Amino acid sequence: MKILMVTRPIGEPWNEGGKNLAYNIARNIKNYKINLLVKSNFSNKLSRNIHLEKIYSSSNKRGTNFLDKSRLFIRLISKDNLDFYHFIFTPELYSSLFSRIILKVKDKKSIQTIPALIKDKKFIKLLIFADKIVVLSDYTKNFLTNKGFNNIIKINPGIDVNFFKPEKKDLKLINKLNLKNKFIVLIPGELELKRGVRVILKSLRNLHNLKDIFFIFSYRKDDNKKHLKEKKFIKSILNKYKINNFIFLEDFNDIKKLINISDVVVYPTLDMNEKQEIPMILLESLSMEKPIIITDMVPLNEILKSNCGKKINKGDFYKLSKEILNLKNNKKLRLKMGKNGRKMVIKYFNIINTAKEYEKLYSRI
Repeated sequence: MKILMVTRPIGEPWNEGGKNLAYNIARNIKNYKINLLVKSNFSNKLSRNIHLEKIYSSSNKRGTNFLDKSRLFIRLISKDNLDFYHFIFTPELYSSLFSRIILKVKDKKSIQTIPALIKDKKFIKLLIFADKIVVLSDYTKNFLTNKGFNNIIKINPGIDVNFFKPEKKDLKLINKLNLKNKFIVLIPGELELKRGVRVILKSLRNLHNLKDIFFIFSYRKDDNKKHLKEKKFIKSILNKYKINNFIFLEDFNDIKKLINISDVVVYPTLDMNEKQEIPMILLESLSMEKPIIITDMVPLNEILKSNCGKKINKGDFYKLSKEILNLKNNKKLRLKMGKNGRKMVIKYFNIINTAKEYEKLYSRI
């Protein structure tokens, strides 16, 4: 059986949860042939059951440009001998309507994996179009079921637990960043106020006098005007309060190295709309035995299935500061949470098990 996996452009930089999830699934499917849509400069060697279709440009910019969308349109309307299509991206109105038309005209069966919370809930009936719908959280499964959908399946996202494993800290990178003997707090994601940066800034003001605590902001580059304006505002706040125990790392290629040198990973988002429900970066961090601090909001809080991290209320910078200090001063607790986190990821979020669940689903299409 042959499957076309329709995703955002697969290839570097590996900084989008949805496409990373799709790539991980494709690499671990054993009993089906997968056609994968990748960037023109994609060079990773994959197993024989994966056929690469290099339809996307090699641009490192996030998302797809007009030419990429045109190539995808031509690809989807073209005749093929594939058995069904598997869509893995956050649905939005136009792409969903187009996909619905393509499937009807070509009479194809389909699966739709929804990696992120849907913002336009009033258009939910139009956004969901496939024969089988896969979600990543109990929250979204219950939400869609209550909306009348009866084809919802929950499959946990998965990561390579043998790649993301605990290792000795990379002293070369620590020295390069001048972080020797520092307690390192990693803040991954996007440099946006709605993603919790304002909470982190207030926490930094509480902790900036503690010179042995250092914050690393690792974020995706984005040149749109709103992002640049927010970035300028953030830097002005840091300068105003003379906060210097931080570093900005834009589009750092190897997030594993940053997780490796960190002591705790912080994700105090204020808004999960259109963000992957179970962020891959948090699974990767837990798999490397790093405790996490997250906002106590659905569906994000489903990740804390065991004592592997801490939750804070939305916007509670005081509690964030307190939890960072607590973990800094309690190495035994950090190590215990780290061990618990890895066990939890191996049990619930191992990509091998995720791929097996998708193969079971494929067999029923």
